[in-house]
Amino acid sequence: MTLTANWLTFLSAFALVGAAGARALFARLEVLDVGSGVWPDADALARRMAAAAAVALLVATAFRLLAQAESFLDPGEFLGLGAVRAVLATAWGRGWWWQVASAVLAVLASLGRPALALAGALLVSATLPLTGHAMEAPTGPVVGVALAGAHAFAGGLWLGTLAVALFAWQRADPPERSGRRHARLARLIEKFSPVALVSATVLVASGTAEALWLVGSLRALWETAYGRRLLLKLGLLVVLLALGAYNWRVARPMLGTRGSSRRLMRAATLELAVAVAILAVTASLVSLPAGE
Repeated sequence: MTLTANWLTFLSAFALVGAAGARALFARLEVLDVGSGVWPDADALARRMAAAAAVALLVATAFRLLAQAESFLDPGEFLGLGAVRAVLATAWGRGWWWQVASAVLAVLASLGRPALALAGALLVSATLPLTGHAMEAPTGPVVGVALAGAHAFAGGLWLGTLAVALFAWQRADPPERSGRRHARLARLIEKFSPVALVSATVLVASGTAEALWLVGSLRALWETAYGRRLLLKLGLLVVLLALGAYNWRVARPMLGTRGSSRRLMRAATLELAVAVAILAVTASLVSLPAGE
């Protein structure tokens, strides 16, 4: 139950940051494509997706509370309010309250302007580490939370934005409505590429800094369960970076035709599938003691 709850939490946060990032992207594209009717429609869809992701995050957060309370019980013991109250009285419980508050604010922010939605997504990313290993960072919880929050936000801004933007583009600009849709996709990817490059850089840098203190030593990478799981995540990340490099160096410059759009969509779909797998591994890492 804990693993599933963690995974749903990360997926919801990933989608929330992505929807907010996509809305900011669509606002920039509307300046270039005034009167097309494509980007306002896409923004409306992304707004609904952001609100749905924020609600899903609230539900997943509630499940995490129940899973944590259940872990306090002896085998066969009934899960009641007493166990829930006991969890809420801990440092983990206080972090949980912050996460609930940020998710509620994100629901409200998702209904406003793109900048407000992005601020709500940033708040969610900043509170996610409050119930994880970041609170035990040797440099202090502030640095640990900052690194983990930056890692979560960068991942969502890179891959979540890509997922929501491509889905919204497909729905807002169907083939039967416009003959210029492939040129619009080229403009979308061109504006998204700098965001992806910066986000990927922050993701790798913050993840490396986290790994250095979480694992403790090079040998721990293959001698501990946590290290081996981290190696799996790193392997998937290498695949993800390779797919991203392909999209940037090969697929992006060729955009503008029907065939090139299809190739990009296939590569992006594979990229997002790897990202979902990485989130599943991350959810399992959160459940393991660091360095063990």
